[in-house]
Amino acid sequence: MAKKPSSKVENIQKKIELAQEAVSKVTDESLKTVAFQVVLQRLLTSEEPATGDSGEVPETSKTTQPKKKEKRGQPRGPKGRIEELIEEGFFSQKRTIGDVKGALAAHGWFHRVEDLNPTLLRLIQEKRLRRIKEPESEGGKLVWRYSNW
Repeated sequence: MAKKPSSKVENIQKKIELAQEAVSKVTDESLKTVAFQVVLQRLLTSEEPATGDSGEVPETSKTTQPKKKEKRGQPRGPKGRIEELIEEGFFSQKRTIGDVKGALAAHGWFHRVEDLNPTLLRLIQEKRLRRIKEPESEGGKLVWRYSNW
């Protein structure tokens, strides 16, 4: 186990040595300079003490993939888009699946009825929507109509 540096200066010197070691195999001098600056900056901004003579580079100096930020713009997929219609109050009146498809198209979201049907069923199971089978017109065929609870 390596002993901790006894002062801040020794810790900084260790971090400089680690940064130099990390870029020692880079042959391009301009790239080496930039890499050294990046590695040293990460080492200096970390609050961890530099490692000893083990040759291991601290975890903070290793390159990591930045976490992808979730975009909060437009709703994605049929479910998110139908939920957007729910929030807008579209289902305050009874609507057919054709009405839903038309409302989505008015927003610029184009989905097939075959994709909307299972999504509407999921929203019914989650009790976000309800449906009732009613005649299309007087004495006509029965169609499902969707509305808010």
